[in-house]
Amino acid sequence: MAWRTLTEADMLAALSSAEIEAYKRSDGYAEVLPRILADTAELVRSYCRSHGNLRLSPQAGAIPASLVAPATDYAVFQLLKRMPVRILEPRIAAKDDALRIFRDIAEGRVTPESHGDAPDAASGKVSVEIARQSRRRVTAEKLEGL
Repeated sequence: MAWRTLTEADMLAALSSAEIEAYKRSDGYAEVLPRILADTAELVRSYCRSHGNLRLSPQAGAIPASLVAPATDYAVFQLLKRMPVRILEPRIAAKDDALRIFRDIAEGRVTPESHGDAPDAASGKVSVEIARQSRRRVTAEKLEGL
């Protein structure tokens, strides 16, 4: 996978419709967003730098494509805490999960792709794919009585 920069489109895709409306109504937040994206990218790059076995992209602000989603979760939280909206628990949990992933990278437990690696290049370590379950499982107990 290639390295790329975070964009406003990434942020808007991660926001709910109510959050997008609050963002559009808020004055001055369009100017804050590029700074949040740049700070988030530098945070991710610093965790990748701490890993020790990753080649960083020479392009400023570029991060591994596999880390765009957690980086976006972190950046969305940073944007929402500046806006007059209530931050819900799933947003806080997503930010905490992102930070946990970044710490795992810094400690060498997770290895994202280095800059310039082929998409199927072996890292020499155990690979972990992080998946989130978006819906709760249906169990027999929940279906009882239907």
